[in-house]
Amino acid sequence: RGHEVEVWLSRYGKAHDVYEYRGVRVVPLEARLDFASAVRRAVVLLSHLECVPSTASLARGYGKPMVVVCHNTHLPT
Repeated sequence: RGHEVEVWLSRYGKAHDVYEYRGVRVVPLEARLDFASAVRRAVVLLSHLECVPSTASLARGYGKPMVVVCHNTHLPT
């Protein structure tokens, strides 16, 4: 409620144009839009796996808070 969510895909797929899925704007890598501009508009960034270093760099550069999702399917040690 009251939030706009965008998902920027980091891998190539079948989609080439921006689309909406259940109210979420999805930006395929093929769309070639400017992620840095989206970061400047964002309130918070969320990243996962291989995208963490580049997202963290942009978050730090633009002074945006960032959340990193870490999970796995391994048993606790």
